[in-house]
Amino acid sequence: MNSTKTFYFGNNFHENRTIVIKELLHPSYGCYIWPSAFVLAEYIWEKRDMFKDKAILELGAGTSLPGFLCASLSPQTHVILTDRSDCPQILENIHDGAQLNRLLVTSDDISVRTLRSNVWIRGLTWGEFCFGNQEKDKNGGNLLQLLRDIEQNDRKLDWILGSDTFYDPKDFEDIIATIAYILNYHAQSAKFLTSYQERRVFSCLKFGKLKAIFIYIRM
Repeated sequence: MNSTKTFYFGNNFHENRTIVIKELLHPSYGCYIWPSAFVLAEYIWEKRDMFKDKAILELGAGTSLPGFLCASLSPQTHVILTDRSDCPQILENIHDGAQLNRLLVTSDDISVRTLRSNVWIRGLTWGEFCFGNQEKDKNGGNLLQLLRDIEQNDRKLDWILGSDTFYDPKDFEDIIATIAYILNYHAQSAKFLTSYQERRVFSCLKFGKLKAIFIYIRM
């Protein structure tokens, strides 16, 4: 059983966005929208000028509310939506969400619809840095391949997004390693922006020696 939820951003006629999210009846965390995703999307909308026309990577995108909102800001905003390589249902659901939000374009063959050139959907395994086999690289999976593809398009990441990626403690080290690699070796001026329900993330940030600014929101 599937369902959709609609989110509205903006309060005037001239500038507003509507994002439709598809949820799946599936045991994976990434098939449902979490409150932290809405919090992050609201922040992005309020600060939208900081994200417009930028290159943005969403980690653990799941239903992709923040990423879809970023992609709607302008055709020049390059958004890479990523999630687990070993769960094709999540990646397929992101593609369905892109279609619901008109992020697909029709080619010369009207029966063929592809993603807009500024929107990518990739599998990404946190903490995996070595190049794998050619077939795996083509389907997504490791960070080095993704960063190489971004650089071949003459871009560098400006933002890394993650909503409730700090959920399962066993993933914390791999998430931090992935973010640290991007900031150290790909785009030192990029920023990581995350929203999360307060659990045990502080020890993780201490481990990663990250400089962090916290904004507390009571839900």
